[in-house]
Amino acid sequence: MGCYAMNPKDYDEFAPFFKKALSQYHRIDLNKNKHKNNWSLWGVEGLPADGVLDLTKLGLPPLSMRVRTGRNLNKYPLPGAMTKDDRVNMEKDMKKVFDTLIADPAYGGKYVSITPGNECFIDADEYAKYVKAHIMFKDMSADSYLVSAGIA
Repeated sequence: MGCYAMNPKDYDEFAPFFKKALSQYHRIDLNKNKHKNNWSLWGVEGLPADGVLDLTKLGLPPLSMRVRTGRNLNKYPLPGAMTKDDRVNMEKDMKKVFDTLIADPAYGGKYVSITPGNECFIDADEYAKYVKAHIMFKDMSADSYLVSAGIA
């Protein structure tokens, strides 16, 4: 079973349902546990003592990463309630942020889009290449849960 909020207020309005579903799925008591981010790598076995993950020191090539926005901007509804125009406009807003990161030599990179008409649009062959390399996600329309929730 999958459950999706369509609006941010749904998490409050339907809190008893979401809390129970999330607690059971993740096997934790949300009344006792709160998620805390800890980005420190200090003390992780196999890494340098200073906790700095420098791939070149480990003899590995540069790392490629993909960014998935599972939550979205306050300006837009949650994915299940978004229109096509919302999705296109959200991508345009995010592209401005990505362009800033790409222009910074500390980050660099490249932005690609599967939105027809986007200046960074890639064809099916390039898309398949990125999916095979695990840089881009598979077509969400193959997931019946996402389709039925209006997300794919």
